[in-house]
Amino acid sequence: MAEYMKRVHAFLLIAGLLLATGVGRAAWRAHQNLVTLDVHNMPVRDVVRKLRWQTWEKITVHKDLNARITLNVADQPLNGVLGLIADQSEARWSIAYPLYTTRQRLQAVQKLAQGEVESPLEGWTNWNQRPNFGGMAQMAARLASGDTSVQTNLMAAAGAAGFGGPGGPGGFGNEGPVIPTPVSIEFSAQLPLEAAAALRQFGRVKVVPEDGTTRNVTLTLTDAPMDKAVAAIAKWEGRHWAKFYALEPRRGFRPTAQDREQMAQMPRPDPEQMRQLRQAFQPTEEMQARATQRVLDNIKNTTAEQRAQRARDRAQRGGRGGPGGFGGPGR
Repeated sequence: MAEYMKRVHAFLLIAGLLLATGVGRAAWRAHQNLVTLDVHNMPVRDVVRKLRWQTWEKITVHKDLNARITLNVADQPLNGVLGLIADQSEARWSIAYPLYTTRQRLQAVQKLAQGEVESPLEGWTNWNQRPNFGGMAQMAARLASGDTSVQTNLMAAAGAAGFGGPGGPGGFGNEGPVIPTPVSIEFSAQLPLEAAAALRQFGRVKVVPEDGTTRNVTLTLTDAPMDKAVAAIAKWEGRHWAKFYALEPRRGFRPTAQDREQMAQMPRPDPEQMRQLRQAFQPTEEMQARATQRVLDNIKNTTAEQRAQRARDRAQRGGRGGPGGFGGPGR
């Protein structure tokens, strides 16, 4: 009997060690946001469910995304895998950072990201590609008056992100580095819109202040992780902040008659300022390399039938994505 109990105890000890090792590895992988997938023609929501289970991250999927995903990756960063899924889904992905006042407001913006409520939504009119015309008018007026700080911030954000990319506050793109880099930047009485746009040069982020967030930002950030950078801006504005990953359709902003009237009334920069801005918004070699890599990844991770079907879908919509300009797809 004693010998039998020793064997039982030894078995339980080994089982416990194996379980602890497995749990420990899963926890480590989740902490590192590493993903392993081998799926073929699987609905995008089922694929994202696997990502949530492996990374413990909150990831929202817009209700209009219904693609099927074919993917085979091992121990790859979540951000890169989301990029592959977005390409196969005709979607855009971002690390969303809403700056909010109440839990109800946070729940509302998460529903908005999932397409459960119509946009624009009260409190979050800046979430989708619709520009903040009030903030843009102030920026345009300062730019026309020769305020070089506005131009510097816009050019810095555009140089890394690309003008006309997926929207967010002001409609500037989120084509920054796939893995966020440390944030080193100085804000001097910058509008929250400008601060949000400037952070995009450090990562593919979508920092969106709730409506009514108007305090000019004066902060110095040095080698700050993106989470801490967002937290600092949120604290400055007297807001809470949250983080989640969002998969949303590629759609361009379509202005209403009232929007066009507001845009027409905005002050215009002089021709030299416009030339400098246009030059800053030209694709860089890095942006072109990323675009080429996306094409190669798409070929590697999709079947010929899937690519043909996506081409047919784009032709039916009249081209790839929506119009550019204020927040239109810049991919």
